[in-house]
Amino acid sequence: MSTFHVRLKEAISSKGTAVCLGLDPHPGQFPPCLQALLAQRGAGEGLAQWAQQLLEIAAPLVPAVKFQSACFEALGWQGWRCLTEVAESAGRLGLLTIFDGKRGDIASTMHAYGVAVFEQLAMDVMTVQPYLGLEVITALKPWLHKGKGIYLVWMTSNPTHQLIQLYQGVNARTLSEDLLSAFSALLLREGLLASCGVVLGATRLSSLPAPILSQAEGFPLLLPGLGEQGGDLGKCAERLLRPGAGHLFPLSRSLSGLGSSQWQEVMASFSLQEYFTWFENNLRATAPRFSP
Repeated sequence: MSTFHVRLKEAISSKGTAVCLGLDPHPGQFPPCLQALLAQRGAGEGLAQWAQQLLEIAAPLVPAVKFQSACFEALGWQGWRCLTEVAESAGRLGLLTIFDGKRGDIASTMHAYGVAVFEQLAMDVMTVQPYLGLEVITALKPWLHKGKGIYLVWMTSNPTHQLIQLYQGVNARTLSEDLLSAFSALLLREGLLASCGVVLGATRLSSLPAPILSQAEGFPLLLPGLGEQGGDLGKCAERLLRPGAGHLFPLSRSLSGLGSSQWQEVMASFSLQEYFTWFENNLRATAPRFSP
């Protein structure tokens, strides 16, 4: 089986864009037409219908979809069933599937997370918390050696990120630098370098020291934070969008419009069909801007 890196780069190349559709369903932010759908079908079934339609529209246009697990889990068993159904559908449609659950724990628990994500949900990739130790990778080796992948949640857009991620030890290096070096060494020893990517909040690009960014670019990056959060590629655009880099740019609110300050008023009068038509047009206009 191909490695995660190979599959990722092939998917981006085949679609001609590095946009990743983010599905972060906060039902309280749905416009009236989608609120009515949830009221009519029930939260789980209504959410599944919404997600299924978006996936069918997006599948010919983008390489990957990222599911924010918390939004589905918040609905209890109905949300988990919905996530199971739409993840299976996304895989069937040829999309690379990312489980954004930011899992991290001791080895036995990480193994259980691996079973849940890679076997029960049949996802391709999961986000993991590297600040809990090397076990977040070693426990997942059985799946990583078979072509599954992980993204290390390395540098985030949290306002107080510097308390941990930029903490400097006695060697004047930041904790994030030391952590990525340690994981790189582990991945090299275990033959898993082609199984791993790194999460870097796009809101951090303008302030990130060049040596730290260069260290991260040895991995495919998942760069959330563009769009509604105000992230900007700026001077990094050319290097991050170079062909074959394998970086992904997840967009959620700016594509689906849900909770977007820009689109909320516009969507208030949409019918269900008008919403899905608007989504397709918005996606077709956005995806080419992220062409490598």
